[in-house]
Amino acid sequence: MYDTMRYIRAAVLSRQRRVMVAGGAGTGKTLIAREKAVSAAEQGLNTLLVCYNRGLADHLREQCAGIDNLDVATFHQLCRRWIDKAKVELGRDLIAEARRDYPGLNEYDHHQPIALAYAIDLFGPHYDAIVVDEAQDFGDEFWMPIELLLSDHEKALLYVFLDENQDIYRRSAAIPLPGEPMMLDKNCRNTNRIHDAAYRYYKGGVIEAPAIDGVDVELLPATGIDKQAQAIASLVTRLVSEEKVKPRDIAVLLCNPLKRESSERALTSNAIPASAKWGRLESYGVGSITIDTVARFKGLERSIIILWAIDDCDAVKDRETLYVGMSRAKSLLFICGERAACDRLIGATADPLMHGGSGSR
Repeated sequence: MYDTMRYIRAAVLSRQRRVMVAGGAGTGKTLIAREKAVSAAEQGLNTLLVCYNRGLADHLREQCAGIDNLDVATFHQLCRRWIDKAKVELGRDLIAEARRDYPGLNEYDHHQPIALAYAIDLFGPHYDAIVVDEAQDFGDEFWMPIELLLSDHEKALLYVFLDENQDIYRRSAAIPLPGEPMMLDKNCRNTNRIHDAAYRYYKGGVIEAPAIDGVDVELLPATGIDKQAQAIASLVTRLVSEEKVKPRDIAVLLCNPLKRESSERALTSNAIPASAKWGRLESYGVGSITIDTVARFKGLERSIIILWAIDDCDAVKDRETLYVGMSRAKSLLFICGERAACDRLIGATADPLMHGGSGSR
């Protein structure tokens, strides 16, 4: 284990009361967040491990199954749990009350967090320790109820993990922890070649590249969605049938969420091995090849990523999406799109600008 990882793990797993940890993709944030939540729960503290994306919450919940004193949820699952409790036990419709008190605001960014705060006022605080992963996805309104949930503001634990480069939802808020974060600065997920591709879209301090060199990122240039789907299906067939890759180790991630349904239709019209099937995150399991959006896949990883629906991507406007999508790949990364888009974003004509965040050797 890297020295930095050892140092931060030791600090986080100690009884420091409030800690913020930042780092690039693949630097171990979610691993340490989960370890801290499990450690706190095993010490008898009533603990919450909370994130934004449902796919990540499902993954963490599976990993933490059977651990007493530990709840795992997305922020909005947490809201619904407390809102439903008020409805059942007290007959109060807190969402209606939030809409009445704050008309014209967005339900997910405002009304649900406000209703959660109302519920905490009614039932009281609940947790001795809260661990927040992917905190860059939390908006300003999320943090007040998070703090209200803590049982003792002098002694309760709040640990926050983030990567501001993954702010796909554009809601990164001022996190209520003073001082500078501890920094994780070594990529321990990707190969060096994947690191180089992903980290050209990273802004921030230098993140040291992995020791494993790996193979080049491979382009799958094709014109139009149908030919692109054929190229992906042909690749998947080769990987599964000839190279004996498990289907569950492959994910097709779409940069443009508006293309999800048309992309799924195009893919399913092509034959793939009988041992494999396409499925969204919710159907992940043996034989399932995930096809979903980059945004919904945040916080997760697969051995092989095929990044698709890139044709309309702009290297500046869609920087976070490209960074997140590419950095999900542990071993192999494929990019599928029009030739011009592939070259613009990753190939021979790509601008290697991006910023000095990569610590490639």
